[in-house]
Amino acid sequence: MKRRLTDLELCEKYDNEIQHTEYVTRIALKLFDRTKAVTGLSQNDKRLLETTCRLHDVSYSENGKNHAYRSAEIVLNEGLSGFTSAERAIIAGAILLHSGRRCRVPAQINMPGFRDREKMLKIAAYLRIADGLDHGHIQSSSIISVKANRTVCEIVVREDIYSANIELARMKADLWESVFKIPVRILHVKKEKISGPRFGTVLTGRESLIEYARKLVCILVRLADDNVEGSIMGVDPECLHDLRVTLRRTKAALRFFKPVLKNTSAGELRQSITKVCDQLSLARDSQVWMEFLREFEAGHFGAGKIAWEDYFSLQQSKNDQCLEDLRHFLQSEEFKKPFRQVSFFARIEIPRLERERGRRMAGLKEFISRRFYKAYEKLPRLEKPFRAMNIEELHAVRRQCRRVRYAAEFASPALGRKALIVEKKLNGVTDVLGKIHDIDVYLQIHAGNSLVVSTELRRHLASARRKAMKKTIRAWRDVNSQRFHKTVASICRIKNKDKADK
Repeated sequence: MKRRLTDLELCEKYDNEIQHTEYVTRIALKLFDRTKAVTGLSQNDKRLLETTCRLHDVSYSENGKNHAYRSAEIVLNEGLSGFTSAERAIIAGAILLHSGRRCRVPAQINMPGFRDREKMLKIAAYLRIADGLDHGHIQSSSIISVKANRTVCEIVVREDIYSANIELARMKADLWESVFKIPVRILHVKKEKISGPRFGTVLTGRESLIEYARKLVCILVRLADDNVEGSIMGVDPECLHDLRVTLRRTKAALRFFKPVLKNTSAGELRQSITKVCDQLSLARDSQVWMEFLREFEAGHFGAGKIAWEDYFSLQQSKNDQCLEDLRHFLQSEEFKKPFRQVSFFARIEIPRLERERGRRMAGLKEFISRRFYKAYEKLPRLEKPFRAMNIEELHAVRRQCRRVRYAAEFASPALGRKALIVEKKLNGVTDVLGKIHDIDVYLQIHAGNSLVVSTELRRHLASARRKAMKKTIRAWRDVNSQRFHKTVASICRIKNKDKADK
């Protein structure tokens, strides 16, 4: 008779997403220990829960759409060593119920050896809450405290990155409340102030190189996803700004880790994100232009200027059409495509890559130091003053500074907080260069519909450009200083003085 595989052997055989399932396991067991006094479950039930959590997504690389059914099938047919047929049936049944925002328990569960329906439901109840708390697959939620009695179960969760984890856990607590007859309250607490990039609260610098890349990309995509609904509603312009910027960072992260992600779909994912960003740029540029016109109106044109009112009304109409087009796009398959691709990339390709090549790759800090310094070496050495550059030359400087800035962000959890000094200095350059670029585009495109409007707008834009240019020159002076070069060299541990002073 063929030997049944253990849970760990099944995880290895099917390229299981270890980071997610082990995290869900830890959360579920912590919740179990804090609530067993009121649920009446035993230590053997804890053993069943542990194995259920570890295997709940075991078939995802083989059949993502129906992975709950297929994972249960694997448990029954190939595992589990050390478990009775009745225990395997409980584990398989609980796995069947883990997915979905709302639990739908079938009237009958037909599987060999299945007898204890109530225990299966209890195990599944724990799994559903724990799985919800890592809905984003970025391991960013942590249980701070649990207070459970016969009237309520209160779970305090720390989550600084992806609020949807809390929302999903609350939804997936439906089975718990149905089985244990105890209401669940999941309280969300955040860190009041986060210094540096938000992903720095999750990345530790102790991950493997592949896991660091996976988690960074996933976090950025989840942060982008948090801004989709607000962008559709169009109430807060910052939602669209944050959506576009976060997707741009995701593309930069995929470029930064390109050598690690060979033979994966990272290249296709970058292309999809590029197309999405191009579409978002049209609406965002329109929003920024309208914000500028409102500020301009407050200081220059009153309600009595007929020419201005006609011009403003026309621009508002164009902006409204841009936002309507944006809403349609955000609900299209083209927009949703990169989000689906990330799921495949993170849950199937990366675990496989970690297993095949993980041990042969360079150390995390060594790789990031090398990539960060390589990006920094491409920082432009200006051949002419900023004031003498045309729109394309200024934009090229801005793009390259932005790449180094993002590289510093990505490096900071691994190389230390000094990298954020570099990020802050480059941020000062890219922000003012971005303002200059916007003004240059406005000067080319938006002339107004009357001589009065055109003249006043151009005069105001030219004044704003001169102020931004002065700020750019000051900010660049810091970036181009010997002190700045030495800071980068020390972060990347560059010993050669000549190279550091290059």
